[in-house]
Amino acid sequence: MRGTDIARTYIKKVKKNCNVANVDYVVCDIENLPFKSESVNVVVCSEVLEHVLNYKSAILELFRIGKKHLIISFPGHTCIYEVIRKIKPLKEFAEKLAADVGHISEVRIKDLQKILRGRFASFEVKIAGALPLILVKMVPSIRFVDVIDEIICKVLRGFNALEYVTIHVVKVVK
Repeated sequence: MRGTDIARTYIKKVKKNCNVANVDYVVCDIENLPFKSESVNVVVCSEVLEHVLNYKSAILELFRIGKKHLIISFPGHTCIYEVIRKIKPLKEFAEKLAADVGHISEVRIKDLQKILRGRFASFEVKIAGALPLILVKMVPSIRFVDVIDEIICKVLRGFNALEYVTIHVVKVVK
């Protein structure tokens, strides 16, 4: 098993805090992974692509090293986010409130499908997080949050609006 990150400090931290046998940690750039083609059975890329300037190149590189499965998670944006983004005063206010998390790209499911078109046997999308975080904090029960979130996700799926959920997980089988 291998773990990678572009930051040497994070690799040092995980080596110190994660005592797992048979794991090699490598400092590398996601756009130029130092692994042979089809050398990894399952490639997992979690919450990374939105931090990469050329995420299309990164996706192709992940696909190149993957032998069987590629699992990618990335954030989407809620409907509320899309409305706020289009109204300049609201957008400026929201940007002041929100922490800068270093997102420089907006990855979308349809972009992933387009990049990998004709290269996979199956493409499965899992979604969650349609309920905005500020509302999640107001609901007293996590079970109730899950129920509400599931209903909203089903409605969004029915309207073919999966882009409006906050978590996308895509499983690609070669």
